Amino acid sequence: MQKNKLRGHQCKASIYLFNHADSDKVSVYKTEAEHDHDDDSSRGISENIKKCINELYMDGIMKSKQIIRALQARNVKTPTAIQIKNYLIQYKKNKFGAYMISLGELEQWCKRIVRLLKIASISSHINLAKISCSCNWNNRFK
Repeated sequence: MQKNKLRGHQCKASIYLFNHADSDKVSVYKTEAEHDHDDDSSRGISENIKKCINELYMDGIMKSKQIIRALQARNVKTPTAIQIKNYLIQYKKNKFGAYMISLGELEQWCKRIVRLLKIASISSHINLAKISCSCNWNNRFK
C-alpha cells in the first residue's frame, strides 16, 4: 500500500467512496484521469546520497544548507534540509555515541579523570625531584 503525500503535488487519479444515507450500500467512483506522479517507491535518502553526505561531513561540511549546496554542485537529487538534519543526527549518534550518559557512566568518567590527575601529579613531582637533585649535585662541584 502506497502512502499519499499530504503536501505538494497530488496525483489526479483517485477513488471516492459514497455512503448511501438510506441503506448500508457503499458506491465506489474512480476518476478517469491517469496517474501523473513519479513511481518513486523509496523513502528517505538513497545510499549514494548518504555516502556523499558522509564524505562531505568528513571534509568539514557539517551544516545542512552547506551540504545541500554541495550536493547541488554535484548535480545529484538533493534531500530536504530536515532529511539531512535527521540523517546527520543518526550519523553522529552511530559514529560518536549517544549524547546522554547515565549517572554511573559519569561517575566512572570522573574517577578515571581523578586517577589520571593523580598520576600526572606524581609524575610531575618525580620530574621536579630529578631536576632539583641534578641542580644540587651540579652546585656541589662548583
